Amino acid sequence: MNQDALVIARSILELKQDGDVLKDYIFPFFVAFFSALLGAGVAYSFNKRQERHRIERERFDLANKLLSDVTSALNSLVSIKSNYIGLTEVDPYKRAFSIPFTMLDERSLGVDIARYYFIEPKQTCNFTIMQKISRWINQKIVRVVPSEPSMEDFGKSWRNLMRVKAFVNNYNYILFVLHKRNAIEEDIKKEIQTICRQQKVDPRKVSLEFVLLHLEGEELVHLVHLTELFISLLDHVLKEMDSFVNCFPDIAESNIEMKMIGERAKVVRVINDRPAYLASLIPIIKPDFRALSKIVGRNLRETEQTYTFRDWY
Repeated sequence: MNQDALVIARSILELKQDGDVLKDYIFPFFVAFFSALLGAGVAYSFNKRQERHRIERERFDLANKLLSDVTSALNSLVSIKSNYIGLTEVDPYKRAFSIPFTMLDERSLGVDIARYYFIEPKQTCNFTIMQKISRWINQKIVRVVPSEPSMEDFGKSWRNLMRVKAFVNNYNYILFVLHKRNAIEEDIKKEIQTICRQQKVDPRKVSLEFVLLHLEGEELVHLVHLTELFISLLDHVLKEMDSFVNCFPDIAESNIEMKMIGERAKVVRVINDRPAYLASLIPIIKPDFRALSKIVGRNLRETEQTYTFRDWY
């Protein structure tokens, strides 16, 4: 090798720097690792927020569906009651024959109460600025533990899902009782018509005394029983449903992050001030319980308890 080549080779070797492990290996590794970690964190945060949006939207839709279904059922009960809303008779037999055959096209009310687990005993979302300040002072400065509603207050409120389940079951039972009552009433009418043909009597002019004289007592007792049960239970469920559609929207919004639904999103509210609707909320006059107790074969106290449904509040 000539002298010039050796000089060039020596110059190149002198220019080459010693290897740096931190710069060449460790630093690039950590840059790549933390970049991947940051990307994963951003993706996780985004997915978590999207999942939270989905959950809150589902809760919002569930609350609206429940209110819509209950409102529809409430209107059905108002329609049914319109057939006897002016009933003032207290005699059990006359009451039984005063309520006409009622056509039923209503479906039962199906509510999966377990899906409303997000309704909690107290407010958890959508606090006002003043409420947030008050909560912060109580928790951070005064160190006051947030109070829980008493069992009595919780039981009376619509946060108690068992109360919701109760009126749903009672509504479905009303439809069952009315269907059964219709069938018995039809059988009684057919039997009356048969007796009238045999005795050549105009069925449109028969008196209550004629019916009581010629019909078996068991059928009439069953009709009276179902009539009084139906009247009393329908009045009770009407009042419960009316209270629910008025109170539940605020309760639902207190447990749903409404800001995740939309800036102006609101749970549906129903305002019904029609005269016919308000009139239907007035309970039907109670029967003569002494006469009723003799018909159904129970003592007076037991009879009153059987055909009286007490309020939750």
